[in-house]
Amino acid sequence: MKDLLASLILVSLSISTFAEVDEIVLQNDDRVSGELRGISANTVTIHTDYAGLLFLRQESVAFIVTNEPFVVVMKDGEEKIVAFDESIDVSTVVQARTSNNVMSHLTTSWSKQVTFSLAGTKGNSQTQNYSINGQSRLVRPKNEHLVSIDYLREHVEDETRKDTLDAKYRIRWIRGGKWFNTANVDYFRDPLKEVTWRAVVGLGGGAKLVDHSQEQFSFDVAASGVYETLENLREVSPAVRIGTDYQKWLFGGRVEAYQNNRLLWITQKSNGVLDSANGIRLAISAQFNFDLRATVQYETEPAADVKSADFTYSFGVGVIF
Repeated sequence: MKDLLASLILVSLSISTFAEVDEIVLQNDDRVSGELRGISANTVTIHTDYAGLLFLRQESVAFIVTNEPFVVVMKDGEEKIVAFDESIDVSTVVQARTSNNVMSHLTTSWSKQVTFSLAGTKGNSQTQNYSINGQSRLVRPKNEHLVSIDYLREHVEDETRKDTLDAKYRIRWIRGGKWFNTANVDYFRDPLKEVTWRAVVGLGGGAKLVDHSQEQFSFDVAASGVYETLENLREVSPAVRIGTDYQKWLFGGRVEAYQNNRLLWITQKSNGVLDSANGIRLAISAQFNFDLRATVQYETEPAADVKSADFTYSFGVGVIF
């Protein structure tokens, strides 16, 4: 009797374990079993017992079968909470995230990441301190939203030597094919450079020259207005804003290389401001990554006794949620 009871328990456990396994079927009919972690950036992430965390190109997946529901955002903008099965076309999914709360799907439409880093600087100050970088993106069939915030603070011997805040919001309206219209609002503050605050508002357009699951490159040009306060003097100036964005995913999505450049040319003062971020992200899991980045802020006509360029290098851990 005891042997029979033990056998029944083992069978029950086996069935329960099997039932919890998710399955990904690839276009070549290969199958990957494990725990689906999510879909984002054209990459399907699954954790397996035999190979750990795997990153699969979304275009290589035929369909997915899961036991638990996911928050799924489709390319047509529809949001729903559903378990994956053969009826869901994976190619039409923008994002898929786990959810313990049915109401949380409203916030999971935005992919979000916050990176906490140790940072060092060269230029107007040479110290080691901390930086925080946050980024959130929302992709829709006809528009894309991107919000980014960078904060760097250096406090040495009761003296604040650097306290910069750089926030950007951008929206793109897709016009068919590779072309899009764009609008942006930027805010920058750096008291050390005597920039009490600088706000840039612009409208323009651009194109996605490369756009697929492993590599993306786009550029945009916008006519802008610059509102700034320098040494208690408020100025309003016309400007041209030129931007480029590049991303490339390597090793099945485990490594992301990126480069973002913004050149603001203030025509009335013949002053150029370059903001460049370059880095590599290494995925640790579906929720964490290592982020190694270097940023450059360069101004052709800085304030008196202020160096033209500031370099910041940082290494940190990014949290994806």
